Amino acid sequence: MLGETFTHMGYAARFDAKEAEDGSISVAVQLDGALPGPVAGKRGSVLEAVQYLVNKRLNRSPEVRRWINLGLGEHPAPRGDKATKGAAQPPAAPAPAAHAPAAPAAPASTAAPAPARSAAPRAQPQRPARAAAPGEAKLEVAADAQLAESARALAESAGRLGRTYALLGMGAEDRARVLQAVQGVAGMTARAEGEGRNRRVAMLPDKPTPMPRQRLPGYDEAELAELDEEEEADEADDA
Repeated sequence: MLGETFTHMGYAARFDAKEAEDGSISVAVQLDGALPGPVAGKRGSVLEAVQYLVNKRLNRSPEVRRWINLGLGEHPAPRGDKATKGAAQPPAAPAPAAHAPAAPAAPASTAAPAPARSAAPRAQPQRPARAAAPGEAKLEVAADAQLAESARALAESAGRLGRTYALLGMGAEDRARVLQAVQGVAGMTARAEGEGRNRRVAMLPDKPTPMPRQRLPGYDEAELAELDEEEEADEADDA
């Protein structure tokens, strides 16, 4: 498996395996090229990944599990050496404190009391108020004939059908164009509302009409009549 792995990686590899004192299998990997990062006897990220894959595939059963330890150019150090290396040197004992003459205690009458803390809360600095953005209706923008025509048609449907519509996903300039285009449309009122990305242009009818049951929203009466005729024709064909 090691040979196939390094072959797919583009390396010609040779291996020297032996049984370590702790029962694991030590493998010295000799490559025809240099891996990025590691030096002889050390494992970099590439060799660590190969070692992980080999142990993950071969040590599936806990009864026959044997750890495989890889080293580059030479056999790796036993795993126990790393754990005991830092504990080989005992911690240094603290140096004995020098015997200094004790200072005489001050008389109790001369001790000044600590100042009491004030219970009043700390005043928070006031941030300057953010200037309100001007309304979209007052912005001076270039006209967009196609957007104005679509917005006016939607406003007329809102006033005629008594439906409420909202336009989202537009910038301040496009909202201004819509508001200016629908001025004067009878039976509805348009306004910009909401904050941030949820800001929208709402078209509110003066006389809202409840939605009829079993009707799809967004269709006018002519379109609903066409849908009814298509359904009747389909039923007739099925019969």
